[in-house]
Order: sequence, then C-alpha cells, then structure tokens
Amino acid sequence: MGGIGREASRGIRHIFSMRKHTQTNGKVERLNRTAKEKLQLIVHASPEAFDRALEEFRHWYNYEHYHKGIGNLHPADVYYGRADAIQKQRKLLKEQTKKARKQANLNPNQNPRRKRNLRTKSLH
Repeated sequence: MGGIGREASRGIRHIFSMRKHTQTNGKVERLNRTAKEKLQLIVHASPEAFDRALEEFRHWYNYEHYHKGIGNLHPADVYYGRADAIQKQRKLLKEQTKKARKQANLNPNQNPRRKRNLRTKSLH
C-alpha cells in the first residue's frame, strides 16, 4: 500500500491550501511556530548541530509532545494505530479513579488522605 493510502486508512486526510494564506494552513503554521520557539532556545555552533537539534525536535514533537487536536495523543500513536487502545485505557482508568474517589468520600474513616486535627492543646 502506498503512502497516501496508508494515511487514509488511519483517518489522516491530505489538505491543500493556498500559498501565504495562514488561515487555511493553521496546523502547519502552529508546527512552525513551535519549532521556531524550541530551536531558538539553543545557540547552534554549526549546521550539523542545527540538524541534530532539528532531528531531536522532530522526535519530541511526534513521540513525546501531546497534541490537543488529536485527543491529547502523540502523532505517532495515531499514525501507528494505537489511539483507540490508549483512549480505551484512559477511559478505564478514569472510571476506576471515579469509583475509588466515590468510595473514599462515602467512607471518610477509611480515607487515607483525610484531614488530621491540627489544633494545638490549649495552654489555659
């Protein structure tokens, strides 16, 4: 399967936009802004050093940085088809957390994080 078919099977669409029309190309403009902000923090001693920094940025952006627009996932998770499993695990964890909180609130004596009485003894 070719490149375009592979992306389409993962729900990734190719969008065409006009040159120099940032309103229709907002996601790419945001990527460029993020790259510029991160890469300007470092003084690059040579073109090779800049290339290494650019490669590190690419890895960070695709594998470590969460993206709001795709459900707080990494682009690599979406691309490699892990998005549904991650969302399912998050939903399960959320339900378990809600259940544990409800149980802790219904039984305050069993709550390990309950407030302690911090009053000091009276001197009178």
